[in-house]
Amino acid sequence: MKKRILCGVLALGLLLGACGCQNTTAQDQPVSTVKTTAEQTAAKTTVSPYVMNPLTGVYDLPREKKDQRPVAVMINNLRSSVGAKSAQTVQTGLNQADMVFETMAEGGITRLMAVYSDIEKAGQIGTVRSARYSYAQLACGLDAVYVHCGADNLYATPLMQELGMDRLDLISSASSAGERVDNGLAYEHTLYTSGEALFQYYDGLQTEIKDRAKDIYSFNKKDVTYTKPALQVNVRFSSNYKSSFTYDANTKKYTRGDDGTVLKDYMTGEKEQFKNVLVLYAPVYYMSDNYHVKTVLDSGKGLYFTNGSCCEIRWEKGNSTAALRFQDADGNPLSLNAGNSYICLTDTNNEQYTVIA
Repeated sequence: MKKRILCGVLALGLLLGACGCQNTTAQDQPVSTVKTTAEQTAAKTTVSPYVMNPLTGVYDLPREKKDQRPVAVMINNLRSSVGAKSAQTVQTGLNQADMVFETMAEGGITRLMAVYSDIEKAGQIGTVRSARYSYAQLACGLDAVYVHCGADNLYATPLMQELGMDRLDLISSASSAGERVDNGLAYEHTLYTSGEALFQYYDGLQTEIKDRAKDIYSFNKKDVTYTKPALQVNVRFSSNYKSSFTYDANTKKYTRGDDGTVLKDYMTGEKEQFKNVLVLYAPVYYMSDNYHVKTVLDSGKGLYFTNGSCCEIRWEKGNSTAALRFQDADGNPLSLNAGNSYICLTDTNNEQYTVIA
């Protein structure tokens, strides 16, 4: 009797177990669990619409523009005598630039070259002036489209033709991209352009940036501060041209000035500020006409300023198509703090006049 009862219990258990197996199907799994898994998979595969800007290290460059060539624009930097209005006071667009270069042009004066990875988002830029030899070399090293208003036909034009540079001349090839604005100065100091206007012409020149101009610079994941303090930097280019940079602890950037006077954007009124300032020493000499000058872009030493501090560096470029590169004092690639940069290329004889406080 006990055996019959035990067999019955076992049989009932097997029957219930079989029913339980039949009810446990994939269709009967909680819907919320399946949905959560799908959402997690989608989240893992989401791609950011932005990539790192190769000139600043900031992740703000639209992904579709990661192989787009930068644009380099020549900027007027003429300063007038005391009491007169200078072209420096009507500069605009420098804060939007990823990199700004300053070196000698001729007759003891400097010009600037502002470089933009994404020219389309730039506002007004100016005032625009003519091309010069050393600036063409710097633009070529970045594989940039070079924007200018006329050129030094004795030295710069032959070089640009020899290098086969893509360029937009606002006097001839892209005249409608320029606009004359009454700013109180002579006609030659009134030409402006804009990112939108240049992009219309630049679009026709959009080819993938050359490999030699990719991944030129490396950037720190976190800001680096060096042991030597540098809250004030004065750089001499000539007896009449000196650029100054004052550290702003609030923005963690250097405010640009003209020999101590703060410079502001003509259109926006904002101070011109830069995360990094690099001072590079290079031989500068007069060319055969004894008027135009050339900055020798081979290699040399310099200083890197960031976060109110500085360190010694090395730099090199070489031929016209090579990129300008930076190394630390030991010759290792220099990692910059992420942000925009102002690069001064001044004569080696001016090293003794560089003032750091």
